Amino acid sequence: MPVVVSPRCVTLADEYWIVEPVSCVVTGLDHCRIQPGHRIAVVGCGFMGLMILQGLLHHPLDDLIAIDVAQGRLDLAQQLGIGETYNVAEIDTQDLARDLKARDIDVVVDASGHQSGLDLATDIVRRGGLINLFGWIKGDKAQFDPTKWHLGGFTVTNSAPGAKLRQTFEPAMRLIDKGIIDLRPLVTHTASLEDYPALMGRILKGDESYIKGVVKL
Repeated sequence: MPVVVSPRCVTLADEYWIVEPVSCVVTGLDHCRIQPGHRIAVVGCGFMGLMILQGLLHHPLDDLIAIDVAQGRLDLAQQLGIGETYNVAEIDTQDLARDLKARDIDVVVDASGHQSGLDLATDIVRRGGLINLFGWIKGDKAQFDPTKWHLGGFTVTNSAPGAKLRQTFEPAMRLIDKGIIDLRPLVTHTASLEDYPALMGRILKGDESYIKGVVKL
């Protein structure tokens, strides 16, 4: 959904100071338990997933992999510096899962917010690795395969805002200020308050170029 910002005097244009989501990214990164040389996959490259990827790019990782169902979002991930991307709408998911499983992926960040994303995370994380539940699967229930989870021996962590390990707004602002989290390519739509209904109409019709919208007062 679009966010609303009010005018203030900052070096970066107001529409790029969306601090609260970046504070959530700080918590998400904290829960990745990153070690040098880790291999990490991010499932889901929407607004939040793309910010997670930006943060991960600044760690000394062996591999960083982006997975999504929309090629436009993967193209943007590549523009941000992600060298390995997979569109699971165009390739065999089972083949991909088998190939990635063989590469010992240490951490899988599920930023998809979908059952299919959680299922894929389960299938590609290495034995004894970590699944970071960053996305919010909407609805009353989500499912998991208890046999896969038991035999996999991996850790599942919830990195929702309530799981924060520290105060996150100040670190978030520093990340924006330094350009480590760069919101400029992610804010794809801006509108005045009067134009907000039209913006929502475009979003609801499935505008494929949409990542994040900002309503300026």
